[in-house]
Amino acid sequence: MIMKEVRSFILENALIPKGSLVVSAFSGGADSLLMTLLLKELSGELSFELRLIHVNHHIRGEEADSDARFAEEFAEKEGLLLKVLDVDPIAYSRDHSGVSVEEAARILRFDVIAKEILSWQDERIAVVAVAHHIEDLAETMLFRLIRGTGPAGFGGMRPASRLNTNCGEIRLIRPLLNVKRSAIEDELKNYPYTARVDNTNRDVRYSRNRLRMNVLPELSLINERAVEHIALACEKIFESADFVDSQAKKLLQKRGGRLLRSDINDSHPALSKALVMAFLKEKLESVRDVGEAHIKAIIDSARKGLSPGKRTDLPGDHFAITTYDEVIIKSEGEAKEDIKKGRIEVSFIKGDEALEFARNPDLIPRSRYTKLFDYDRIEGGFFEIRTFKEGDFMVIDSRGNRALLRRIFIDQKVPKEERELIPLLAGKNNVLWAAGVRDSCDARVTKNTKVILKAEYKRGE
Repeated sequence: MIMKEVRSFILENALIPKGSLVVSAFSGGADSLLMTLLLKELSGELSFELRLIHVNHHIRGEEADSDARFAEEFAEKEGLLLKVLDVDPIAYSRDHSGVSVEEAARILRFDVIAKEILSWQDERIAVVAVAHHIEDLAETMLFRLIRGTGPAGFGGMRPASRLNTNCGEIRLIRPLLNVKRSAIEDELKNYPYTARVDNTNRDVRYSRNRLRMNVLPELSLINERAVEHIALACEKIFESADFVDSQAKKLLQKRGGRLLRSDINDSHPALSKALVMAFLKEKLESVRDVGEAHIKAIIDSARKGLSPGKRTDLPGDHFAITTYDEVIIKSEGEAKEDIKKGRIEVSFIKGDEALEFARNPDLIPRSRYTKLFDYDRIEGGFFEIRTFKEGDFMVIDSRGNRALLRRIFIDQKVPKEERELIPLLAGKNNVLWAAGVRDSCDARVTKNTKVILKAEYKRGE
């Protein structure tokens, strides 16, 4: 009965490409034991090779070593290739603040599996089979719901998925995802093996174990199909979230990857949140620690009528900040380095060449990034290249009227976070040029100019 169900599930979801290499993540527990036995029976019909990897976490001492010996004996009896790998999650947890031993075990388990598969240098498609079943799906949904997640969070356990590890990406498949635990235990009675039991899975001090041992059985007393209904609800929520996410990605792609404030404000709230999350996924290495509060803060900062410059701190050293039109992502390091990316280079034009510019104003460049000044009209001949200081001003007309540079930046819609990064050509008492923004009306070239100070803005490599 289960064989037929699992076979149909594999084919319907195209989990195993023909001619591929299937690696069973074999713990020796009931779930992985039955999954491996079923996969072995299907390997000929579906044309794939089956291998086993057992990871010894060394958390349970002799019990863990006994599990490894069981894996070796099982593989020998079934005529399957097996690799036993060792990890030390206790040390990893100690060296990585905030990472529990349980989480460290998961990280290291998939890291070494990915590394081992890569070492085989096999050209075939490799998929890693993990033995999650329908209760695992329901348990994960409840756990995330309690901890706090959006609709997309319910889709983390799919029939097939890709997992990024520190040793490369691996493809995961879950052939038993629509099978109940009780059916797995009943089916195992038809085989000459006694599954290994990990007693830590019964320790209700762990939240997931408490859900598994206490909550799910209670829900099943209310409705015997509670687990199936939770799994079905999970699927429906994920389908809706997946559709909204696809629309968000299309809109971002249409905008060239830019997150526009108008799109946030004019979209349905569900699409607005998906837009922000899709944008963050493109800009950040990981969104694992990005929560609902971060997304809401970014949406709030982009609301109509709000001035630019609203900042939302994100996990790590990144932050989101609004400009007049969009939301951008920067890291603290990038913000400090941006000032070095652009520079003003100066040179002098004298003699006949300078005279040509003085006689023919049409020769003076109109570029935002090249400006000419009458050097003799710069007070004391003093100039410097620097960045914005509070109180900076610029001469804005031929009558000598002045405007604060801060006001000019606002009028020119220069984002607040960029104002201190713009290179300035400054005289002793006033700013001659804010590169790429505007230049002063002071010290302009006239018919009497003899020496020209040429300033060019150069973007760094």
